Amino acid sequence: MNIPDGYIWPEPVRFKSIETSTKSVGAGEAEIQMNASSETGGGGLALHLRISGVDLYVMPSIDKSERDKKPGQIVYRGCPSQEFRDKVRTCVSFVLGKPIVYLGHTEYCHDWQPTSMRSVDALSFGGAAFKLPDLPPYPISDPRYENVLDPKRVADMVEILLKNFDAIKFNEVSWTYWHAVLAPIHAAAGQFGSLIEQLQNNYNKATGATRGKLLPEETWNALNSTIQCWLKTTQLELDVRTILEGKVSSLNQAPQNLILERLLDTLGLAIGEVETKSWKHRNMSAHGGISDSPIDAILNSKILKILFHRMLAGITKCSDRYIDYYNLRLPIRRLPESVPRR
Repeated sequence: MNIPDGYIWPEPVRFKSIETSTKSVGAGEAEIQMNASSETGGGGLALHLRISGVDLYVMPSIDKSERDKKPGQIVYRGCPSQEFRDKVRTCVSFVLGKPIVYLGHTEYCHDWQPTSMRSVDALSFGGAAFKLPDLPPYPISDPRYENVLDPKRVADMVEILLKNFDAIKFNEVSWTYWHAVLAPIHAAAGQFGSLIEQLQNNYNKATGATRGKLLPEETWNALNSTIQCWLKTTQLELDVRTILEGKVSSLNQAPQNLILERLLDTLGLAIGEVETKSWKHRNMSAHGGISDSPIDAILNSKILKILFHRMLAGITKCSDRYIDYYNLRLPIRRLPESVPRR
């Protein structure tokens, strides 16, 4: 699998390899055999995490000849289930800011000898996953050293996302997220808007919230009864009446911008001018509109991506800060703060 390579890994990895070769020439009593052996050794770095009581190491490859492919592996102590490994890999990918492409796995016995191996057809978004830069949504580095990963921060975020995994359907959300990240400029805003709606719908279902209605149920039922009575008694063509009845049934549905504002208010997250503007751009993108400015389209998509990061952290409590990829120098902001205008 590919592993992000833009970090400094804090855990040491030591390796030793001995290669033996035999060359023979001739046959019978005149045969000559020549033996040679070579030994190589060295070290690398890894990230040690303890998730739900399971120790694991995220390791970039120590083979320099393969560094251009950015391979790596996640090594587990013990034999956790495939489901657990899939969920952990999904959460680690999001926290590190790079989709880790699963290529297969090897199982070992208690003596750490390989017993079985499995390879799979990689889902790499047409190879685009290998080209993405490492862009973590939240600060994960040791505050004392730039780009040095903080194992506790990463482990805490992964653990919290794992606990909320099923409730918010994070497997599907993550899949939509990486599709949005890799979407072309003209479609990215629509993709991120769909992602945000997906997250808020999953959260509302998990919590039983009813933020999608304009009027309380009792008030709406009374109003709807009056409207339906009028429709039945007035002289209308049948096809027109059917259309109106369908439209009336959705009158109490709150618009998406209001549903979003209600959710953000519940989570204690402010929404600013640039975020409101980006949401309007999302509506235009989702309905076939094309921006005259590619730069504006890129910036609006960045804002929507950050908005998703803030919402996810607000829902799961996985972080109290986020990285502002919209403004210069990528400042770290408190989660309740909206993204300021440039």
